[in-house]
Amino acid sequence: MEATPAVRQATEFLRRLDAAVVGIGAVSPHVSLVEREYLTAAEMVRYRRLGARGEMLLQFFDVNGDPLEALNRRVIGMSLGQLRRVPVVVAGVSGPPDKSEAVLAALRGHFVHVLITDAETARLVLKGADATSSARRTPR
Repeated sequence: MEATPAVRQATEFLRRLDAAVVGIGAVSPHVSLVEREYLTAAEMVRYRRLGARGEMLLQFFDVNGDPLEALNRRVIGMSLGQLRRVPVVVAGVSGPPDKSEAVLAALRGHFVHVLITDAETARLVLKGADATSSARRTPR
């Protein structure tokens, strides 16, 4: 499929983007990817067991924002590596379920330049970042 003219044309278009607006999804059986039947609840549970903590563009990443290539091979589209090369990426995130873990992982992965979110999600992201930062400073 990737060799077809339409897919090659779309891929070339993605390489030239100078801005992107994306969402950040949590990895949970209760998310829109499951509700819309793109994935099953069981798949989301399995992905979480494999280390997935967030997704963008149907591409999964771990707590540090590292792409999970074994999971991401199923999708023909923009990779997280390609997204990192887009000069301006705006992510919009809100509401339940709690997406703070996914947002923090996406920020650690350097996928997002501008984050638009609700106050509660922002508080939880900052709390998670502070907890992680404190844990790293604690002598062992």
